[in-house]
Amino acid sequence: MWSVSKVRLTNFLNNFLKSANLSAKRILHLYTYIMFFVPLAFAALIELQSLLTKTNFLELLKSPFISISVIVAFSDFLFGYYLWINKDKVLLKEKSYRRFMIIQAISQILVGNFVCEVLALAGIYQAKEINDQKTNKADKIIKITSIVMLVVFAMCFVMLIMASLRK
Repeated sequence: MWSVSKVRLTNFLNNFLKSANLSAKRILHLYTYIMFFVPLAFAALIELQSLLTKTNFLELLKSPFISISVIVAFSDFLFGYYLWINKDKVLLKEKSYRRFMIIQAISQILVGNFVCEVLALAGIYQAKEINDQKTNKADKIIKITSIVMLVVFAMCFVMLIMASLRK
């Protein structure tokens, strides 16, 4: 029974990813663009809220949820920029790509970024497409960078829980 369901799920995922044209490379490109441009849109939203309420940006930061969201958005922006520059290095080895996407899936679920979570899960599934190539220090640097982001997002998750328990 389980094997039939597993085959159906695998076929469904393969058909969906194929029809959506989501290869491992395309998933990483979309992930990078989302990580880079969504924080810019968030900054514009905060500025718009500041203008509409006629309050200072620092006054808006007094809310712990907005402050933590700004930290997450800034981290996403920096990580998106880093990925934009180094996305070809992430695609060099299947194992490093899969590890990168697993860490990103954990990180993004902690901060509630569900679009990036879905893309990371699709990236984990599509990692089988990656042909291994020779790598150098780039594999270690990308691993360290993604782990640092995981730690930052875990701290933001803890801060969000603490802020919600205070109210």
